[in-house]
Amino acid sequence: MKIYNYTDLPVVIRNIPIDDREIYIPESIERWHVQHNGVDFIPSSDYERNVVVTIHQRGQVGEYKYNTETFEVPNVFPYVGLFVAFFGFMIITRLIQKIKIR
Repeated sequence: MKIYNYTDLPVVIRNIPIDDREIYIPESIERWHVQHNGVDFIPSSDYERNVVVTIHQRGQVGEYKYNTETFEVPNVFPYVGLFVAFFGFMIITRLIQKIKIR
């Protein structure tokens, strides 16, 4: 999990403030150990944490926006199934043609 902090407040991990702009957090850290401005902003460990959280400061002082982007592996099974079905049909058609010719 990665956190981009573009604010003036640090991200607090296990009561240790971290002022870096880019923070990497392992999956084993629970959500209540990571806070920004007293807010638990990361998803719980019940869900996959393939996320990038970006913290922006809004126009007014003390207002922050937490953007969460989730990354997933694309579903390729329909394309693989179509590929196998098409070429399987072509191979079976050619086999039948060769059997008829002999």
